[in-house]
Amino acid sequence: MVNLGDIPELTDRDQLVLAAAAVGYRIKNWENDVPTIIDQDGNERVWRPHQDDGDSRRLQVELAINILFSYDQNLIAVESPQCGVNRLNVNLADESEGGQDPYALSRSLTLLCAAAIAGDSFKQGMELNDDEL
Repeated sequence: MVNLGDIPELTDRDQLVLAAAAVGYRIKNWENDVPTIIDQDGNERVWRPHQDDGDSRRLQVELAINILFSYDQNLIAVESPQCGVNRLNVNLADESEGGQDPYALSRSLTLLCAAAIAGDSFKQGMELNDDEL
């Protein structure tokens, strides 16, 4: 099991590389910190799970990541078969104010959990290609 609190701080790029590996995507190239991936079917496309709700949701479904927001307890639970349940205390009222993207937190947590899943796999012998970094 992976504990999200135990993973080292990762850059956005590190998270994208690890998350892509978690779902079997190969990164072909980067443009403005956004990867172009080749998916399991050989299709090439821009992949932005950190910015795009559709890409984030596909990542969430592929890895069976569930996110539960409890506004009355200021708690978020992130769960997946590989990560177990991780509870994070967050002031959800602050997250939803100020006209910010209300879905950004969900995308960030999905990407972090996916990166943690792949990171755990790398500890167990999986390898990244240098050209993906």
